[in-house]
Amino acid sequence: MGCRILRHAESANSSSTMLGWDTEDSSFVIELVFQYGNTSKKGSQFNYSLIFYKTNEEGEDMEAKLKELFPNAKPDEEEGIYSIINDDIKVIFADMKAEAKSTLFSIVLAVSDIPETIAFYEKFGV
Repeated sequence: MGCRILRHAESANSSSTMLGWDTEDSSFVIELVFQYGNTSKKGSQFNYSLIFYKTNEEGEDMEAKLKELFPNAKPDEEEGIYSIINDDIKVIFADMKAEAKSTLFSIVLAVSDIPETIAFYEKFGV
């Protein structure tokens, strides 16, 4: 989808990878974390949707790129929506062209405990 690995770190308990379109200081980044031995029940964590621009700044079709990178992506009933990685992530394409390197338009979080989530983000002033 146009992003690249910015850095990766391993510890005894987890693995963490930062992905982004430019440097961490100048663009949106995504941190993927895998905790070894974590037995959380599916659905007990955040569920989220990534909303991408349909085309990048060079005019490349990002929906076609998703299908290339994730050949097992499952199309939704609605056009331009796909499920990837064990149906844990929804990818949605906005019918717009990106104006910068980042093709990510927005992230939508779905949580099971709204008061707990609000309290968590309020700690950071969000």
